[in-house]
Parts: sequence; C-alpha cells; structure tokens
Amino acid sequence: MINQNINYIDRLPRELKLEILSYLQAEDLAQARRWGKEWKNLAQGSPLWNAFCKREFLKKCFTHANASTNSLNGFASYSKLKNASKQILQGNPQKHWNHNNERIRCIEALDSRVVTVGQKTTRIWEDPLKSNSFKPLSLPLVKAITISGQTIAAVLDSANDGIQLWDLDEDQSKGFLQGHLLSPQSVDVLDGVHIVSGSTDKTIRIWNLETRKAIKIFEAASPILRIKTIGNMIVTYNYCFSSKISDIQFWDVEKGTSFNPIPVPLVTCIEGIDEHTAAYGAFEKIGILDRRTETETETMQMDFSRNFSRVARYIQAIDNNHIMSSVSDEVHLWDRRKSGRPFRTIRFPGEIRALKIVNNQFFVGHTCTYWFGNITVCANIESLWQRFKGFAQVW
Repeated sequence: MINQNINYIDRLPRELKLEILSYLQAEDLAQARRWGKEWKNLAQGSPLWNAFCKREFLKKCFTHANASTNSLNGFASYSKLKNASKQILQGNPQKHWNHNNERIRCIEALDSRVVTVGQKTTRIWEDPLKSNSFKPLSLPLVKAITISGQTIAAVLDSANDGIQLWDLDEDQSKGFLQGHLLSPQSVDVLDGVHIVSGSTDKTIRIWNLETRKAIKIFEAASPILRIKTIGNMIVTYNYCFSSKISDIQFWDVEKGTSFNPIPVPLVTCIEGIDEHTAAYGAFEKIGILDRRTETETETMQMDFSRNFSRVARYIQAIDNNHIMSSVSDEVHLWDRRKSGRPFRTIRFPGEIRALKIVNNQFFVGHTCTYWFGNITVCANIESLWQRFKGFAQVW
C-alpha cells in the first residue's frame, strides 16, 4: 500500500533525479530549482546546462564547437549566454573571435590588420571587422610586440638581449636587433622606419629598421619596464628593484635630452596623451602627469564596488580629452574635462587581458570562465557615446 505521507520522488537516488531533469526543457529546468534544496542544487548544476548553452546559443551566435560552460552554477552561465544572444542578435556593432582557447597577452593593429598574441600562438586577422579569417604566424612565444609597416618587432619570452623582427606577409624572421645588455621589456613605434625599446639594462634604444642598428641611446637611472611614444617624445616607466623607487620620465628624441623623472606609485601601464602629458594606471586610480610642471595634475578614481582586482591594467588614449582603461572585467571611459569618475562603464564576461584602440575601433582580449577559453571583441567607439548611458553590460 502506498503511504501518501511519504514523498517517494525525494527518495530517488541522485542519478535517477538527474535522469529525470535531463528530459526537461530549459524553462522547466529553471522552475525545477524551486522544488527543494536538493533539486535546486541538481537543477542549477553545470552538466545539465552545457547542452542548452551549446545548442541554443553557441551554434547560433559564436560557432565554436568545443565551447563549454565550466561554472559551478550552470543556470547562471545559461542566463549570461541568453543575454549575450539577445544583444548580438539585435545587431550590436561587435565581432567575436576565439583565439584557440588561449589567454590573450597583447593586441596590436595597423590599418585593417590586427595581430593577437596568445600564450602559445600568434595570429594576424585580415580586415577583422568584415571577416573572421586569420593566418597563424610561426613567431616564437612573445611577451610584447609593435608593428611598423610589414614588420613586427617582438620581445620574446626566451632569455634574449635582442628584438625579433618578423615579416607579416612572408611569415618569416627578418633577423634581430642586437645591442641591449639585458632582455628588452617593452617596444613601441616611433615613426615609419624607427622603433624604440626599453630594457632592464637601463637604456632606451632608437632603432632604424632598415639598417637594424641603434641610432640613439638614452641612459636612465633605473631599469625600464614600460615604454610609449607620442610624437617626438618617449615616455618610460622606470623601477629600481633594490630601492623600490618608481618614476615616469619624458625623453625628447630630437634634442636628445631627458626631463626630470616624476615619482609615481607602482605602475601597471602607461600611455602618452600628447607631447606634454602622459597617463599611468596604478592601484585604485589613473594619474595624469605633466612634464612641464613635473607633477601629477589629475587623478581619476576608480569604483571598485564589485571588482576583485583593484588595479588599472591597460590604458588607451582616444584623444586629448578621452581615455579608455580596464580593470578586472570592465572597460571605463573617462572625460578629463568632467569629474574624476568614469562616465561610461562597459562590462565584459571575463577578465580583460589586452586593450587596443585603432581606427575608431577598440579591441578587447579577455578570458571567460564559463565560456570559451579566450575571445577578442571589437566595437565602434562613436556608438558608445550614443548607445550607453552610464553603465552597459555588453553581453
């Protein structure tokens, strides 16, 4: 005789309960989370939602056969992908690429070409706004690159005192720029035939790509970890490992002179704004330095109400008044003429690993724990001013 006071369904083994839930549609499975604590734990787990995520969203929007959701809360992953699908199908001006499930290290661009560097591979994307086609480059493992014409200048992962030159079209080495006594840390383009490099050997070298020789050498007081160019000015971030002193310094290429270093806290990134000012990212803030007054003239305070990371990782100057920065999974847009808070915040579904602006587009390389290993996104900057009011979730 059946005892009506006993809930026989709740007494079923876990495996049978999962089997029952596997026959439900997404909407019904979401409702099953209300059946009790154990049913909730089973119904929102990742295994049951993986199939929904792949079938309903990834094939429709992202065409990545090996994608999976690895979050402990599969229902939350499904909800994020559902919102992503709505945004993309409504025609947001974005494109999405997968970079072989690798973390993006850096992104560089020249005209319509974009080069993305992952942990293991480097790819060049031809006109990525119109096509998803790419060509793999057989360049060795890279930690920093810059592009001048058809040539990539790369700082390699391997212990090396030179800078690798690589032909974009031929996909082959063009030799090395040799001269630094210690490994270079950063490179940037000065003009069409010259690049600059900074090294822990405390020197800045200006290289002619045609002759492959250093035409000028500047000596700093501390190892150089970051280097940027703006017009005929070079901006460097210098850090002394023994004294823990860090500063940012301007260098005049034409006159061959340097300006007094400006003390700063520990810095993660720098960006030249114009020939007089530069921005840096640090703990909880972005600072603006003026070489004429040798002081920090502006401070932009970041909101960390929800971010795990509290450090600005990447900065890009849009123009003299607007700056784009990233922290954790957010991109912040700043107007220097307004208050020291971001006036736009754009959230991505994973930690941002690279940020680059070129030709009115910005490219974001980021990871995603519940989705692909790594993707890159591009969007039109001008549309951001009109589309987003205060805060927007891109996905």
